[in-house]
Amino acid sequence: MSLQKQEAALHTSVQVPVWDAPPVAEEQVYRAGAYRLLGSLLRAAPDQSVLDQITQLAEVSGQHDELALAMSMLGLAARSSTPQGVDDEFHALFIGLGRGELVPYGSWYLTGFLMERPLAL
Repeated sequence: MSLQKQEAALHTSVQVPVWDAPPVAEEQVYRAGAYRLLGSLLRAAPDQSVLDQITQLAEVSGQHDELALAMSMLGLAARSSTPQGVDDEFHALFIGLGRGELVPYGSWYLTGFLMERPLAL
């Protein structure tokens, strides 16, 4: 039997169960999107397409919501930013020479060492 026929037989014989996922609250969708955005900004400097998407956050209006206000301010900052300028600032903050100004790991601030487990009392 040829490899293609074996793969086709395997795919037709495997039954993947399908579960009905519970509906996700709209708040959870927004929260996941905010975490995804923050994660991507901590991972690498954004390019022009990401800056364009972040610029749309300037239109967010949250009444007495600090997160919405912060996201709106991020969008306003993205309007006047260039990819090169953001890249320079990203490297100064997170990469630096030897170590950036900020270390995005809580263990650094709790113990003084990167990836060190804090001691419990």
